[in-house]
Amino acid sequence: MKLHHFTIGVMALALTVSCVNDKESKTTSNATQEQKSDEKSHSDEIIISAEQAKNIGLAVKTIKPASYYGSIPVGGKIVEASGDERTVVASTSGIVSLNRQLTEGTRLDKGVAVMNISANNLQGGSPTRNARIAFETAKKDYERATKMVDDNIISKKEFNAIKAQYEAALVAYKALTDDGKGGVSIVAPISGYVKSCNVKDGDYVTVGQPMLSITQNKRLYLRAELPEKYYDMLDIISSATFKPSYSDTVYDLNKLNGRIVAVGKTTTASPGYIPITFEFNNAKGIMPGAFAEIWLQTSAGKEALAVPVSAITEEQGAYFVYIKTDASCYKKQEVKIGMTNGELTEIVDGLKGGEQVVTEGAVNVKLAASRNAIPAHNHNH
Repeated sequence: MKLHHFTIGVMALALTVSCVNDKESKTTSNATQEQKSDEKSHSDEIIISAEQAKNIGLAVKTIKPASYYGSIPVGGKIVEASGDERTVVASTSGIVSLNRQLTEGTRLDKGVAVMNISANNLQGGSPTRNARIAFETAKKDYERATKMVDDNIISKKEFNAIKAQYEAALVAYKALTDDGKGGVSIVAPISGYVKSCNVKDGDYVTVGQPMLSITQNKRLYLRAELPEKYYDMLDIISSATFKPSYSDTVYDLNKLNGRIVAVGKTTTASPGYIPITFEFNNAKGIMPGAFAEIWLQTSAGKEALAVPVSAITEEQGAYFVYIKTDASCYKKQEVKIGMTNGELTEIVDGLKGGEQVVTEGAVNVKLAASRNAIPAHNHNH
Protein backbone atom coordinates (compact mmCIF):
# COMPACT_ATOMS: atom_id res chain seq x y z
CA MET A 1 0.00 0.00 0.00
CA LYS A 2 2.81 2.38 0.84
CA LEU A 3 4.59 1.40 -2.36
CA HIS A 4 1.49 2.19 -4.36
CA HIS A 5 1.19 5.62 -2.77
CA PHE A 6 4.88 6.29 -3.37
CA THR A 7 4.56 5.37 -7.05
CA ILE A 8 1.60 7.67 -7.52
CA GLY A 9 3.49 10.51 -5.82
CA VAL A 10 6.53 10.12 -8.07
CA MET A 11 4.32 10.09 -11.15
CA ALA A 12 2.53 13.24 -10.00
CA LEU A 13 5.85 15.02 -9.37
CA ALA A 14 7.18 13.97 -12.75
CA LEU A 15 4.03 15.28 -14.43
CA THR A 16 4.33 18.57 -12.55
CA VAL A 17 7.99 18.98 -13.53
CA SER A 18 7.13 18.11 -17.10
CA CYS A 19 4.38 20.72 -17.19
CA VAL A 20 6.64 23.31 -15.68
CA ASN A 21 9.45 22.51 -18.09
CA ASP A 22 7.00 22.56 -21.01
CA LYS A 23 5.60 25.92 -19.86
CA GLU A 24 9.08 27.37 -19.44
CA SER A 25 10.05 26.02 -22.86
CA LYS A 26 6.99 27.61 -24.45
CA THR A 27 7.66 30.89 -22.63
CA THR A 28 11.27 30.91 -23.76
CA SER A 29 10.23 30.06 -27.33
CA ASN A 30 7.59 32.81 -27.38
CA ALA A 31 10.07 35.35 -26.02
CA THR A 32 12.61 34.37 -28.69
CA GLN A 33 9.99 34.69 -31.43
CA GLU A 34 8.88 38.07 -30.12
CA GLN A 35 12.49 39.24 -30.00
CA LYS A 36 13.10 38.06 -33.56
CA SER A 37 9.87 39.69 -34.69
CA ASP A 38 10.83 42.92 -32.94
CA GLU A 39 14.30 42.85 -34.48
CA LYS A 40 12.81 42.17 -37.91
CA SER A 41 10.27 44.97 -37.61
CA HIS A 42 13.05 47.44 -36.87
CA SER A 43 15.69 46.12 -39.25
CA ASP A 44 14.88 48.79 -41.86
CA GLU A 45 14.82 51.72 -39.43
CA ILE A 46 17.53 54.35 -39.31
CA ILE A 47 18.43 56.41 -36.26
CA ILE A 48 19.33 60.04 -36.96
CA SER A 49 19.79 62.48 -34.14
CA ALA A 50 18.57 66.06 -34.42
CA GLU A 51 22.16 67.23 -34.86
CA GLN A 52 22.80 64.67 -37.62
CA ALA A 53 19.55 65.66 -39.34
CA LYS A 54 20.65 69.28 -39.34
CA ASN A 55 24.12 68.42 -40.65
CA ILE A 56 22.79 66.45 -43.64
CA GLY A 57 20.07 68.98 -44.40
CA LEU A 58 16.94 67.00 -43.60
CA ALA A 59 13.53 68.62 -43.93
CA VAL A 60 10.31 66.81 -43.03
CA LYS A 61 6.73 67.56 -44.04
CA THR A 62 3.41 65.94 -43.13
CA ILE A 63 1.81 64.66 -46.32
CA LYS A 64 -1.92 65.21 -46.71
CA PRO A 65 -4.36 64.81 -49.63
CA ALA A 66 -4.60 68.02 -51.66
CA SER A 67 -5.76 69.24 -55.05
CA TYR A 68 -3.32 67.93 -57.64
CA TYR A 69 -3.36 68.84 -61.31
CA GLY A 70 -2.39 66.43 -64.03
CA SER A 71 0.54 67.27 -66.25
CA ILE A 72 1.90 66.39 -69.68
CA PRO A 73 5.72 66.28 -69.98
CA VAL A 74 6.95 67.97 -73.18
CA GLY A 75 9.96 69.84 -74.51
CA GLY A 76 10.30 73.48 -75.49
CA LYS A 77 12.32 76.66 -75.41
CA ILE A 78 12.50 80.01 -73.57
CA VAL A 79 12.45 83.01 -75.92
CA GLU A 80 12.24 86.78 -75.56
CA ALA A 81 8.85 88.45 -75.63
CA SER A 82 8.22 91.09 -78.29
CA GLY A 83 8.31 94.75 -77.28
CA ASP A 84 11.05 94.41 -74.66
CA GLU A 85 13.95 95.04 -77.02
CA ARG A 86 15.59 98.21 -78.34
CA THR A 87 18.03 98.56 -81.22
CA VAL A 88 20.73 101.24 -81.03
CA VAL A 89 21.56 102.80 -84.40
CA ALA A 90 24.35 105.12 -85.46
CA SER A 91 23.32 108.78 -85.17
CA THR A 92 26.25 109.90 -87.32
CA SER A 93 28.80 108.41 -89.67
CA GLY A 94 32.27 107.62 -88.40
CA ILE A 95 34.65 105.16 -86.79
CA VAL A 96 33.42 103.10 -83.81
CA SER A 97 35.33 102.98 -80.53
CA LEU A 98 33.80 100.77 -77.79
CA ASN A 99 33.81 102.10 -74.23
CA ARG A 100 33.29 98.66 -72.65
CA GLN A 101 32.94 94.99 -73.45
CA LEU A 102 29.56 94.37 -75.08
CA THR A 103 29.27 90.58 -75.10
CA GLU A 104 25.89 88.85 -74.99
CA GLY A 105 24.32 89.11 -71.53
CA THR A 106 26.31 92.20 -70.42
CA ARG A 107 24.22 94.32 -68.04
CA LEU A 108 23.71 97.96 -69.09
CA ASP A 109 22.05 100.84 -67.23
CA LYS A 110 20.03 103.47 -69.03
CA GLY A 111 22.13 106.48 -70.03
CA VAL A 112 25.53 104.80 -69.71
CA ALA A 113 27.94 105.48 -72.60
CA VAL A 114 28.62 102.27 -74.53
CA MET A 115 30.59 103.48 -77.55
CA ASN A 116 31.85 106.54 -79.41
CA ILE A 117 31.59 107.39 -83.10
CA SER A 118 34.33 109.71 -84.31
CA ALA A 119 34.34 111.60 -87.62
CA ASN A 120 37.93 112.80 -87.28
CA ASN A 121 39.82 112.64 -90.57
CA LEU A 122 36.51 112.17 -92.36
CA GLN A 123 35.00 114.64 -94.81
CA GLY A 124 33.06 117.23 -92.85
CA GLY A 125 35.24 116.92 -89.73
CA SER A 126 34.38 115.91 -86.19
CA PRO A 127 30.76 116.54 -85.11
CA THR A 128 32.03 117.45 -81.64
CA ARG A 129 34.44 120.04 -83.02
CA ASN A 130 31.78 121.52 -85.29
CA ALA A 131 29.28 121.68 -82.41
CA ARG A 132 31.85 123.37 -80.16
CA ILE A 133 32.59 126.02 -82.79
CA ALA A 134 28.87 126.66 -83.29
CA PHE A 135 28.35 126.90 -79.53
CA GLU A 136 31.25 129.31 -78.98
CA THR A 137 30.03 131.52 -81.82
CA ALA A 138 26.46 131.54 -80.49
CA LYS A 139 27.74 132.28 -76.98
CA LYS A 140 29.68 135.34 -78.17
CA ASP A 141 26.65 136.57 -80.10
CA TYR A 142 24.47 136.11 -77.04
CA GLU A 143 26.86 137.98 -74.70
CA ARG A 144 27.13 140.85 -77.18
CA ALA A 145 23.36 140.93 -77.68
CA THR A 146 22.81 141.10 -73.90
CA LYS A 147 24.68 144.44 -73.76
CA MET A 148 23.04 145.72 -76.90
CA VAL A 149 19.50 145.07 -75.69
CA ASP A 150 20.31 146.86 -72.43
CA ASP A 151 21.45 149.86 -74.46
CA ASN A 152 18.35 149.62 -76.65
CA ILE A 153 20.55 149.02 -79.71
CA ILE A 154 18.54 145.92 -80.65
CA SER A 155 14.91 145.08 -79.98
CA LYS A 156 13.70 142.54 -77.43
CA LYS A 157 12.48 140.37 -80.30
CA GLU A 158 15.93 140.31 -81.93
CA PHE A 159 17.53 139.52 -78.57
CA ASN A 160 15.18 136.60 -77.97
CA ALA A 161 16.04 135.12 -81.38
CA ILE A 162 19.78 135.32 -80.62
CA LYS A 163 19.18 133.82 -77.18
CA ALA A 164 17.23 130.91 -78.71
CA GLN A 165 20.10 130.21 -81.13
CA TYR A 166 22.54 130.18 -78.22
CA GLU A 167 20.42 127.78 -76.15
CA ALA A 168 20.00 125.43 -79.12
CA ALA A 169 23.76 125.42 -79.73
CA LEU A 170 24.37 124.72 -76.03
CA VAL A 171 21.99 121.72 -76.05
CA ALA A 172 23.59 120.36 -79.23
CA TYR A 173 27.08 120.73 -77.78
CA LYS A 174 26.14 119.03 -74.49
CA ALA A 175 24.67 116.12 -76.44
CA LEU A 176 28.14 115.44 -77.79
CA THR A 177 31.16 114.49 -75.73
CA ASP A 178 34.83 114.89 -76.40
CA ASP A 179 36.65 112.40 -74.17
CA GLY A 180 39.93 112.54 -76.06
CA LYS A 181 38.63 110.36 -78.85
CA GLY A 182 36.29 112.98 -80.20
CA GLY A 183 32.96 112.21 -81.78
CA VAL A 184 29.46 111.30 -80.70
CA SER A 185 28.84 109.33 -77.52
CA ILE A 186 26.28 106.53 -77.90
CA VAL A 187 24.36 105.72 -74.72
CA ALA A 188 22.06 102.86 -73.72
CA PRO A 189 18.44 103.99 -74.28
CA ILE A 190 17.07 101.52 -71.70
CA SER A 191 18.37 99.40 -68.84
CA GLY A 192 18.77 95.77 -69.79
CA TYR A 193 21.13 93.17 -71.21
CA VAL A 194 23.10 93.05 -74.44
CA LYS A 195 21.38 90.69 -76.85
CA SER A 196 23.79 91.27 -79.72
CA CYS A 197 26.52 93.72 -80.74
CA ASN A 198 27.06 94.10 -84.49
CA VAL A 199 30.15 96.34 -84.41
CA LYS A 200 33.69 96.26 -83.06
CA ASP A 201 36.49 98.74 -82.53
CA GLY A 202 37.56 100.38 -85.79
CA ASP A 203 34.40 99.62 -87.76
CA TYR A 204 33.04 102.35 -89.99
CA VAL A 205 29.30 102.99 -89.61
CA THR A 206 26.82 105.17 -91.44
CA VAL A 207 23.82 107.08 -90.11
CA GLY A 208 20.97 104.71 -89.18
CA GLN A 209 23.09 101.55 -89.16
CA PRO A 210 22.03 99.06 -86.38
CA MET A 211 24.88 98.57 -83.93
CA LEU A 212 23.53 97.11 -80.69
CA SER A 213 20.42 95.29 -79.43
CA ILE A 214 19.38 95.60 -75.76
CA THR A 215 16.67 93.49 -74.17
CA GLN A 216 14.97 94.19 -70.86
CA ASN A 217 13.75 90.62 -70.38
CA LYS A 218 10.78 91.86 -68.35
CA ARG A 219 8.51 89.39 -70.10
CA LEU A 220 9.53 86.12 -71.70
CA TYR A 221 7.85 83.46 -73.82
CA LEU A 222 7.83 79.74 -73.08
CA ARG A 223 7.14 77.81 -76.26
CA ALA A 224 6.07 74.23 -75.64
CA GLU A 225 5.65 71.53 -78.28
CA LEU A 226 2.69 69.28 -77.53
CA PRO A 227 2.59 65.89 -79.32
CA GLU A 228 -0.44 65.58 -81.59
CA LYS A 229 -1.73 62.58 -79.62
CA TYR A 230 -2.71 65.04 -76.87
CA TYR A 231 -4.77 67.23 -79.23
CA ASP A 232 -8.01 66.45 -77.36
CA MET A 233 -6.46 67.90 -74.17
CA LEU A 234 -5.73 71.34 -75.63
CA ASP A 235 -8.84 72.86 -74.07
CA ILE A 236 -7.91 71.83 -70.51
CA ILE A 237 -4.26 72.96 -70.57
CA SER A 238 -4.15 75.97 -68.27
CA SER A 239 -0.56 76.60 -67.20
CA ALA A 240 2.88 75.00 -66.95
CA THR A 241 6.01 74.46 -64.91
CA PHE A 242 9.43 74.26 -66.53
CA LYS A 243 13.08 73.54 -65.80
CA PRO A 244 15.77 75.22 -67.98
CA SER A 245 18.40 72.92 -69.44
CA TYR A 246 21.19 74.69 -67.54
CA SER A 247 19.55 74.54 -64.09
CA ASP A 248 17.78 72.21 -61.62
CA THR A 249 15.38 74.98 -60.59
CA VAL A 250 11.72 74.41 -61.51
CA TYR A 251 9.68 77.54 -62.25
CA ASP A 252 5.89 77.75 -61.92
CA LEU A 253 4.16 80.05 -64.40
CA ASN A 254 1.32 80.55 -61.91
CA LYS A 255 3.83 82.35 -59.69
CA LEU A 256 5.23 84.41 -62.59
CA ASN A 257 1.97 85.94 -63.82
CA GLY A 258 2.02 83.52 -66.72
CA ARG A 259 -0.72 83.09 -69.32
CA ILE A 260 -1.32 81.31 -72.61
CA VAL A 261 -0.97 83.74 -75.53
CA ALA A 262 -1.10 81.40 -78.53
CA VAL A 263 -2.06 77.85 -79.40
CA GLY A 264 -1.05 76.65 -82.85
CA LYS A 265 -3.69 74.77 -84.78
CA THR A 266 -1.12 73.40 -87.22
CA THR A 267 2.26 71.75 -86.83
CA THR A 268 4.27 73.82 -89.27
CA ALA A 269 7.26 74.36 -86.96
CA SER A 270 7.77 70.74 -85.89
CA PRO A 271 5.81 68.02 -87.70
CA GLY A 272 3.78 65.96 -85.26
CA TYR A 273 3.69 68.68 -82.59
CA ILE A 274 1.34 71.53 -81.68
CA PRO A 275 3.03 74.75 -80.48
CA ILE A 276 1.71 76.35 -77.27
CA THR A 277 3.13 79.73 -76.23
CA PHE A 278 3.02 81.13 -72.69
CA GLU A 279 4.03 84.65 -71.66
CA PHE A 280 5.40 85.28 -68.14
CA ASN A 281 7.39 87.67 -65.97
CA ASN A 282 11.09 87.06 -66.02
CA ALA A 283 12.74 85.88 -62.81
CA LYS A 284 16.36 85.93 -61.77
CA GLY A 285 18.26 83.11 -63.41
CA ILE A 286 16.05 82.60 -66.49
CA MET A 287 17.99 82.99 -69.74
CA PRO A 288 16.26 83.49 -73.10
CA GLY A 289 17.32 81.03 -75.78
CA ALA A 290 17.61 78.04 -73.44
CA PHE A 291 15.80 74.77 -74.00
CA ALA A 292 13.59 73.51 -71.17
CA GLU A 293 11.75 70.52 -69.77
CA ILE A 294 8.09 71.53 -69.56
CA TRP A 295 5.14 70.06 -67.69
CA LEU A 296 1.86 71.31 -69.13
CA GLN A 297 -0.71 71.63 -66.36
CA THR A 298 -4.28 70.56 -67.03
CA SER A 299 -7.29 72.17 -65.39
CA ALA A 300 -8.73 68.79 -64.41
CA GLY A 301 -7.58 68.70 -60.78
CA LYS A 302 -8.14 65.87 -58.31
CA GLU A 303 -7.55 65.04 -54.66
CA ALA A 304 -4.29 63.14 -54.35
CA LEU A 305 -1.21 62.58 -52.22
CA ALA A 306 1.85 64.22 -53.68
CA VAL A 307 5.41 64.71 -52.45
CA PRO A 308 8.21 66.98 -53.69
CA VAL A 309 10.36 65.39 -56.38
CA SER A 310 13.32 65.66 -53.99
CA ALA A 311 11.59 63.27 -51.54
CA ILE A 312 11.77 60.29 -53.91
CA THR A 313 14.75 57.99 -54.35
CA GLU A 314 15.04 55.21 -56.92
CA GLU A 315 16.62 51.77 -56.67
CA GLN A 316 16.57 49.31 -59.56
CA GLY A 317 13.31 50.67 -60.95
CA ALA A 318 11.56 50.87 -57.56
CA TYR A 319 10.75 54.16 -55.80
CA PHE A 320 11.12 54.94 -52.10
CA VAL A 321 10.53 57.72 -49.58
CA TYR A 322 11.79 58.04 -46.00
CA ILE A 323 9.23 58.43 -43.22
CA LYS A 324 10.00 59.91 -39.80
CA THR A 325 8.44 57.55 -37.25
CA ASP A 326 9.58 59.25 -34.03
CA ALA A 327 11.94 61.96 -32.83
CA SER A 328 15.07 60.26 -34.16
CA CYS A 329 13.85 57.28 -36.17
CA TYR A 330 13.29 57.08 -39.93
CA LYS A 331 11.90 54.27 -42.06
CA LYS A 332 12.35 53.51 -45.74
CA GLN A 333 9.00 53.08 -47.52
CA GLU A 334 8.43 51.81 -51.05
CA VAL A 335 5.85 53.78 -53.06
CA LYS A 336 4.23 53.72 -56.48
CA ILE A 337 4.30 57.03 -58.30
CA GLY A 338 1.91 58.65 -60.75
CA MET A 339 2.22 61.88 -62.71
CA THR A 340 4.70 64.66 -61.96
CA ASN A 341 4.70 68.38 -62.69
CA GLY A 342 8.41 68.90 -62.09
CA GLU A 343 7.87 70.05 -58.50
CA LEU A 344 5.49 67.43 -57.07
CA THR A 345 5.02 63.76 -57.87
CA GLU A 346 1.75 61.94 -57.26
CA ILE A 347 1.88 58.94 -54.89
CA VAL A 348 -0.68 56.31 -55.92
CA ASP A 349 0.32 53.63 -53.39
CA GLY A 350 2.54 53.26 -50.32
CA LEU A 351 1.32 56.26 -48.31
CA LYS A 352 -2.01 56.77 -46.58
CA GLY A 353 -1.67 60.44 -45.67
CA GLY A 354 -0.52 61.95 -42.39
CA GLU A 355 3.00 60.51 -42.63
CA GLN A 356 5.97 62.73 -41.97
CA VAL A 357 8.04 62.39 -45.13
CA VAL A 358 11.61 63.56 -45.65
CA THR A 359 11.27 66.18 -48.40
CA GLU A 360 14.86 67.42 -48.46
CA GLY A 361 17.97 65.36 -47.86
CA ALA A 362 16.42 61.98 -48.78
CA VAL A 363 19.42 61.12 -50.94
CA ASN A 364 21.74 61.82 -48.01
CA VAL A 365 19.72 59.44 -45.81
CA LYS A 366 19.93 56.78 -48.52
CA LEU A 367 23.69 57.15 -48.88
CA ALA A 368 24.31 57.25 -45.15
CA ALA A 369 22.18 54.14 -44.57
CA SER A 370 23.86 52.17 -47.35
CA ARG A 371 27.31 53.02 -45.99
CA ASN A 372 26.29 52.33 -42.39
CA ALA A 373 27.33 55.89 -41.61
CA ILE A 374 24.35 56.25 -39.30
CA PRO A 375 24.20 53.88 -36.27
CA ALA A 376 21.60 51.11 -36.24
CA HIS A 377 18.59 51.25 -33.93
CA ASN A 378 19.38 49.26 -30.72
CA HIS A 379 15.99 50.01 -29.06
CA ASN A 380 17.50 50.47 -25.62
CA HIS A 381 15.08 53.24 -24.78
